[in-house]
Amino acid sequence: MNDKKSSVNDRLLLQERFDLVAKATHDVIRDWDLEKKTLWWNDVMESLFGYITEDLEPGPDSWYNRIHPEDQERVITSIHKLIEKKESNWSEHYRFRRADGSYAFVHDRGYTIIDGGKPVRMVASMQDTSEQVLMQKALEESEARLLFALSSAQLFTWDIDTQNQIVHWGEGTQRLHGFTNAQSVPSTQMLENAHPEDRDRLTEAVNRALTRDSGGYFDIEYRICDPKSNSLRWIHSSGQAYFGTDNKPYRFSGVTKDITDQVLSREKAAIADHQASIAIEGFGAGSFVLDLATNEITYSPTFVRILTGTEFVAKSGKVFVDHIHRDDLPFRDEALALLRKTGVLSYEARFIWQDGSEHWVRVIGKNLVDASGKAITLSGIVLDITDSVEAEKKLSESEAKLRTLMGKAPVAIGLLKGENFIIEEANPCILQVWGKDESVIGMPLIEGLPELAGQAYPEILANVYNSGVPYHGLESRVELIRNGQKEDVYFNFVYTPLFESETVTGIIIVASEITEQVQTKLKIAESERKFRNLIEEAPIAICLFKGRDLIIENPNDAILKIFGKGNDVAGKKLADVLPELLDQPFMQILDDVYTTGIAYHSDAARADLVIDGVMKTFYFDFTYQPLRNENGVIYAIVDIAIDVTSQIEYRTMLEKSQDKYRQLASELENRVQKSTNELRKANHDLTLSNANLQQFAYAASHDMQEPLRKIQAFSSRLQTQYEDVLDDTGVFMLNRMQDAGKRMSAMIDDLLAYSRLSTRDGEFAVVNMNRVVAEVLSDLEIVVQESGAHIITGELIPVWGNARQFAQLFQNIISNAVKYRNHEQKPIIQIRSSRVSQTDSEISSDLSPEQSYVKIEIEDNGIGFNMDNLDRIFQMFQRLHGRSEYSGSGIGLALCRKVVQNHNGYLTAVSEEGRGATFIIYLPEQNG
Repeated sequence: MNDKKSSVNDRLLLQERFDLVAKATHDVIRDWDLEKKTLWWNDVMESLFGYITEDLEPGPDSWYNRIHPEDQERVITSIHKLIEKKESNWSEHYRFRRADGSYAFVHDRGYTIIDGGKPVRMVASMQDTSEQVLMQKALEESEARLLFALSSAQLFTWDIDTQNQIVHWGEGTQRLHGFTNAQSVPSTQMLENAHPEDRDRLTEAVNRALTRDSGGYFDIEYRICDPKSNSLRWIHSSGQAYFGTDNKPYRFSGVTKDITDQVLSREKAAIADHQASIAIEGFGAGSFVLDLATNEITYSPTFVRILTGTEFVAKSGKVFVDHIHRDDLPFRDEALALLRKTGVLSYEARFIWQDGSEHWVRVIGKNLVDASGKAITLSGIVLDITDSVEAEKKLSESEAKLRTLMGKAPVAIGLLKGENFIIEEANPCILQVWGKDESVIGMPLIEGLPELAGQAYPEILANVYNSGVPYHGLESRVELIRNGQKEDVYFNFVYTPLFESETVTGIIIVASEITEQVQTKLKIAESERKFRNLIEEAPIAICLFKGRDLIIENPNDAILKIFGKGNDVAGKKLADVLPELLDQPFMQILDDVYTTGIAYHSDAARADLVIDGVMKTFYFDFTYQPLRNENGVIYAIVDIAIDVTSQIEYRTMLEKSQDKYRQLASELENRVQKSTNELRKANHDLTLSNANLQQFAYAASHDMQEPLRKIQAFSSRLQTQYEDVLDDTGVFMLNRMQDAGKRMSAMIDDLLAYSRLSTRDGEFAVVNMNRVVAEVLSDLEIVVQESGAHIITGELIPVWGNARQFAQLFQNIISNAVKYRNHEQKPIIQIRSSRVSQTDSEISSDLSPEQSYVKIEIEDNGIGFNMDNLDRIFQMFQRLHGRSEYSGSGIGLALCRKVVQNHNGYLTAVSEEGRGATFIIYLPEQNG
């Protein structure tokens, strides 16, 4: 009876321990009956993965079907091999599907129970390691980004042991200083290859950085004489010294970069600094049962290893005390005090392993009480959380190092956070590149750099943010406003997504400005293109003979015709293509030019060439011009030749015909003299015509206006004195007479203005069209206000011309726009200008093809006109409406066309009845 009761108690104890371990570890436990093919899950299945255990399939399919398809075959195969081999312990890492369809990373460990030499059951514990896996992945991605930044920036590190005066440097730094296989050298030896003129300055900079008052800052550029290549190299070295409480430096480290290209060609190249790598160790757990009466402990195999680093046999609970860090004992004491009150144990502390290393451990436990309520055992687990603690610490250090790197690195680095790309970090270099100050930090990128709107970069950033795929830009152009000026700037850059738990939360920018390099490259490419085009399109024979072997390069069609060969001669030796030249002086002349560097020229030189298998004689004017590289060394000879064989053969014929040509020249001279006399007479007649036109203008201004003014004056006096005597008909007739006089006066004024425009009166200069329009609108202020017109004027381009005539032009067109308005809506008049060239199809063919033009458009929403009447509106006295509808002389637009013609421009219009009109003016752009 007692044995049975003891057995029941043992099973209850085991079950209690099993449940406690399951709850403490928060692991999913499954019990697989291999004979009955049933599988049982504990309740953690619901809290951890969202499955209700009662709803799961009874057999192993409830496990198999939820393994990720890519892991399923591997996991199932391994478990069945274990069972077939009758082995006990099984462990796998794989992905397990949650109830919501997502997958968790799990560490699954199983133990096979053997009965009678046959596996009958398997008990397994599944632990969700997603957080650790994702953290590991995030850290690896962070490390990759930092390593990429270092690689992209081409930074090399160094570290000086200030106590032992030893320099530790990487392969790149030692190579820059002219060393190989010297990872550590005395600090005095570091100066060995420094340029003699820079050694004192470099020594002074180092000593200054190692004094506390300097703040430890080190930044210098100096030269290195490479003893192997006998070359001079410029180095930029920057770093920071760190001081202890005794004000003595305990560390001095930094980065170097080869800036030879920047010093010589003023280019800025990408560099990067070093970043500590972040690693995370695995995660494990161990269980224990402590007999509170005897202090004896029963534990799982990994329990002691987690606390001590070894798996020795321990029978006493002193293992908790012997290896716990002395500074953390208060944590344990506090947890034990709470255990006595609540029966639950929970604390975190550092444990010292046998090898002296520290490890963070989480201890979780619960008291098991007997029937009287007395605690008899403490059951629990220990978890090694060192990886998590260290990961957080390293992540914090990594972020600090990243910020230090960004602040010190001469390469442009910035950090954008969120989908609005808030500028969270921007080092001084990137602020300088952007042309901005620190006030942009905290702004969305598009607000801090509004000039990026409309360019491709916001969309590229959005794609990187949404896809999580980095973007690399090489020699990319961007428009930036720097120092108040818009500039085209070129960069090599990378946009790297920043992940947190597999979600992109920001973007790291690493960029190097290469504007000068790209501009130089473009100039070189353009020069080479022009050179090739010059050779290919030249009407004379040209090719290159490269090197001492005179390799033929870039032969144009003209020289191939002289050679009598095809395009396949390119890349071959001249002597192999034209062996007949070996017995002629040309090969020796070429060798002399290559040796002396002195060009050679000859006229009508004889050359015997084999054409289609036949030796023929030719005569050439030719030049051999040596070409030098950037070091002044001759690398090729340009052969420029003109076939003058025909000239030589026909020289005699030309001499014979010389007398005939002299006679022809004499006759041509007589004809030219006659034409000159006729032109002189026509100019005289034109001068007289202009004088008559001026006399007409004077008569219209004075003689014709005088009687008209008298008519108007006397009719006005007649109306004043005899208005009471005249009947309605007389008053009507008198008013008609006064109106006719006013129209006649206005018409004479318009005719006079038109006649004065027949010549280009006044000086021409650069005219500020914005000022002209402003003055015209000031004169028309009352008319504009009465009509309620709204006039919109854009920034107008300056034009070469006469400001007074332009004022007449704008006044007539704007007045017409107000006059011919649609009375059902307020007038809206828009004035704008732009640049166009003769190649634009819209420009009249009458304009000069060598001149660029300014296009001015004056658009209104008035009554418009039918395009069939386009030519009529610019003719004098032509009206599309009666005087009763709209007043006017019918001369205004004719005057406008005359102003434009005086300026060698072109005037036209587009319109539609009832939908307004747009008058378009083309004027030559400023030429001075």
